[in-house]
Amino acid sequence: MSTPLPQARFFEHRSEFQATVLEAIGRAETELLMFDPTYADWRINAPEFEAALLAFFGRSTRAALRMVITDAERLNRDYPRLVRVLRQYAHRADCRITPEVHASLNETMLIVDRSSALRRPITTRTNGVWRVLDSEYANAQHDRFEELWEACHERFSPTTLGL
Repeated sequence: MSTPLPQARFFEHRSEFQATVLEAIGRAETELLMFDPTYADWRINAPEFEAALLAFFGRSTRAALRMVITDAERLNRDYPRLVRVLRQYAHRADCRITPEVHASLNETMLIVDRSSALRRPITTRTNGVWRVLDSEYANAQHDRFEELWEACHERFSPTTLGL
């Protein structure tokens, strides 16, 4: 039996990006790492996105999500479906807020199980790459995400009481 080879798929349109995000979440078994300054193109308030996250959490009791955001108010105001999922899985979902010095970062990344990664180097453009089963690339993106994660000390609380 042969080992599947890494694949790279490039996308140029917003709809391709959105479909690839859902595909990536669908591949995840234990870990999802997400960063985008606004998440505007992710459709994270769409029923399909919510269903994909719920399916991810349902696949394994070890499934964990870490997410970096820049604007907690926007998340609460514009993305109630995501906030509901974060609240439901608060024991396996962690969301941090970038310090102001990193708030101007302009990249998108989604890392899946340290084996695959989606990246858009400039969020205002719709082109990017989805590298499947490319652990070398995914680990480099993972390291970048960890740098962001470590710089974020403030946590987003999905509850209204901040608990």
